[in-house]
Amino acid sequence: MNNILQKLLAGQVNLDSLLTDLIKEFIQKLLKAELTEFLNYEKYDPKDKNSGNSRNGYYTRSLKTKYVNIQDLKVPRDRNGEFKTVLFEPYQCYDN
Repeated sequence: MNNILQKLLAGQVNLDSLLTDLIKEFIQKLLKAELTEFLNYEKYDPKDKNSGNSRNGYYTRSLKTKYVNIQDLKVPRDRNGEFKTVLFEPYQCYDN
């Protein structure tokens, strides 16, 4: 973090880009945690064997919020196609 601050102060990092990346990273972590809660087991937990549902990669989407436009957000999905995030509706975007 100190290195990022030094680059920011030296003008080597764009503040808008940095904030967008931080927000994107935060949303990604929330989505992963939400899927873990939905499936009721941690990633790589042997409990998932024969559970009837499991993680099944990601799909990418853009998300326009009132703060930033996030490109290539990775939204996790489950094998049965039952997982729906509560963070946003499919195709939802926010107007500025």
